[in-house]
Amino acid sequence: IHDGARPFVSEALFTRLWQKRDQGAVIPVLEISDTVKEVQAESVQKTHDRSVLRVAQTPQLFQFDLIWKGYESLQKTKHPVTDDASVLELIGEKVTIVKGEVQNIKITVAEDLYGTSNQIDPSSPVVRVGMGIDIHAFQEGTQVTLGGIQIPYHKALKGHSDADVLTHSICDAILGAASLGDIGTHFPDTDESYRNISSLDLLEKVVDKIQARRYKINHIDATVLAETPKLMPYISEIKQRLAHVLKVSVDQVSIKATTAEKLGFIGRSEGIAAQALATLFRGYNRDLQK
Repeated sequence: IHDGARPFVSEALFTRLWQKRDQGAVIPVLEISDTVKEVQAESVQKTHDRSVLRVAQTPQLFQFDLIWKGYESLQKTKHPVTDDASVLELIGEKVTIVKGEVQNIKITVAEDLYGTSNQIDPSSPVVRVGMGIDIHAFQEGTQVTLGGIQIPYHKALKGHSDADVLTHSICDAILGAASLGDIGTHFPDTDESYRNISSLDLLEKVVDKIQARRYKINHIDATVLAETPKLMPYISEIKQRLAHVLKVSVDQVSIKATTAEKLGFIGRSEGIAAQALATLFRGYNRDLQK
């Protein structure tokens, strides 16, 4: 028997009740964290021991013949009751308890709606943020690939794939936000099938992985650290290429470039580094919060 004013009951709670069905009568309850006072005429009469008190919820599970027996008795006594379990208590029947749920609130007045937006609106997102960092050294070559765009240069980046340091950092950021490990776990450099592969292909696979978990990309913010080559002329094209693979709009992708002011291996033009932040979101789902 369930109270329609409790719309946020979960499947897990029904399961807990059903597992105790052989008890005949089972109800969910919550412990009380507040101090409970008995009052009369605006003054405290007594403080109750909350350790033995519980708040009852619905759904409440009963064997049909048992609850029918209780209500038949109630017709004779007309004793006031506030839930179905009380009917059985009045005739001395045992009522077993299971753990209830905090989110299984009862909406009786408008104020009860406060704080329920995530449960009422399934579009209220669960937001996750991940960070990715990648570094590649230079080697002999004629171009550098960043964000899937080939940039003419007198060197190339060294790597198992196309060494697209920017795309690799974005892959790691997205995987991190979804708690799916890193790019090396999914596409190891010991696997020859990934040799010289376009990093955009890897990024596409990463997007498929997070979409399988119902995540969507909200925003990507990445910074390339390179003394050379100069990247500003290519930023717009890089953003468009990445946005296409990420399945987002261009304004959801931020790409920046900076130098190391001649300091360190980047300042000496020995390599390029990139750092990325990925923000993912997923519609609220109580079962995912267990």
